[in-house]
Amino acid sequence: MDDRMSDIITEEMFMNLPREGPGDNEETRRALSVLGFLPRGLKVLDIGCGPGEQTIELARKINGRITALDINQMFLNELKRRAKFAGVLEKIDVINGSMFSMGFPDASFDIVWAEAAIYIMGFENGLREWRKLLKSGGYIVVSDMCWSRDDMDDIPDEIRSFWEKEAPGMNTLSTNKTIVEKLGYKLLDCFMIPESAWWKNYYGPLEERIGQLKKKYSDQLEAIELLDNGLVEIEMFRKYSEYYGYYFFVMQAE
Repeated sequence: MDDRMSDIITEEMFMNLPREGPGDNEETRRALSVLGFLPRGLKVLDIGCGPGEQTIELARKINGRITALDINQMFLNELKRRAKFAGVLEKIDVINGSMFSMGFPDASFDIVWAEAAIYIMGFENGLREWRKLLKSGGYIVVSDMCWSRDDMDDIPDEIRSFWEKEAPGMNTLSTNKTIVEKLGYKLLDCFMIPESAWWKNYYGPLEERIGQLKKKYSDQLEAIELLDNGLVEIEMFRKYSEYYGYYFFVMQAE
């Protein structure tokens, strides 16, 4: 299969899904509630916003402006469509750009937010680089996938090998907490998102979409192989979800 065809199928897999990673609005609200009372006029940066379900929820709850950044224009178009429908588009500035070269001046934002996206930068590197963007006393809220066990020998070889290949920078929860402390953040809260947040908005819709595409491309063996690869991650979670999960880290720059 040529790269163009592979890109088309991958785009079809993820087009118009509720989210591009585990999460839900309830967990977004829970993380936001940790910050307590928020004044008017806040400036928030949502990094790797995807199709923007959490962006829209932030816009509903925050009296200020949300800058939503992603490198995928398809996701940004979907965000704008959803935000217009929700009546919050006027509060959101949508930017097509890379988290590796955002170009915002230092101390531009009161809150930096990133759900299921910091892994692209790496947890430590992301927290270090994004701190520059925060105003004094600002907040950074991210969700990241972590091993729930500190002793890697307790983790079955199959799932450990899978994520060592797919996400080699994945840390244990305690390692991430140590990084937060080392970088001088105050950890206000840390909580694991429930399994339902994986299935409802991500794995469930993705699994259904893959099933539809397997019918569409039933006579193309390379396409079926690509689609089957997309099911492997889902099956790994079914079998081994007790060993890892997505955790929210709610932090304040000290």
